[in-house]
Amino acid sequence: MSSTSQSIREKIAIDITSVLKQIDNPKPILVTREPIKPADVSQAQMPALLIRTLGETRSDEAMGSTLTRLATIQYEIRGYTRKPQVDTQVNEMVEAIETKLDADRTRGGDALNTTVDSVEANTDVTLPYGEFVMIVNVLYKFNRGVL
Repeated sequence: MSSTSQSIREKIAIDITSVLKQIDNPKPILVTREPIKPADVSQAQMPALLIRTLGETRSDEAMGSTLTRLATIQYEIRGYTRKPQVDTQVNEMVEAIETKLDADRTRGGDALNTTVDSVEANTDVTLPYGEFVMIVNVLYKFNRGVL
């Protein structure tokens, strides 16, 4: 699919995935939008990041006589690690992700703003695994009738 025919939603998801693949320290080995099970991922593929689109809210904003349609799309970034000092690794991954996402909050010009709204560690994961979930909201403008 050419980039001109891709939806803004898809362009934003691709941008987030691409940016997270550029993290250097700690470098995620596997960055995917395809579902994964941490038990099926080898230690050589850790740390791993899964990016999923969750949902979207839309609103019409009147600015004078102009109607602007805004949407906030929510992404889940689920991170997995399998190293000693799991808590340290999780904290370093979260900080690296926030830093990369903050470097361009417009997602290459397709968004108005990007915010990390929450980060939660999954404490139910059995060691040596560590897992966290980040919720990222991206505000963008769309045209009526365009998917």
